[in-house]
Amino acid sequence: MTPPHLALPPADRVRSPLTGWTRAHWEALADRQLQALVPYATPKFAQYRLPGRGSWSGVVSDGLEGFARSFLLAAFRIAGAAGDADPRSWSATRWA
Repeated sequence: MTPPHLALPPADRVRSPLTGWTRAHWEALADRQLQALVPYATPKFAQYRLPGRGSWSGVVSDGLEGFARSFLLAAFRIAGAAGDADPRSWSATRWA
């Protein structure tokens, strides 16, 4: 099991003087957020049914909303790799 904390690369104050965060930091954060959704996925990853109070639209609508929002993050994460290998295999396993 992954520890509850997020292991980040070292800060780079040359490339990012204000925060020290680089692309690698944002990729690590996106990967962690997407990994956190997996336990809440329906069997074929068509929905993410997150815990908590549901909306008035119902559980199916909420599940589709969870998928749509996470898919947007996954799309940016995969496209941002600029053709490099998908390190987490998001495009092949989670979103097919």
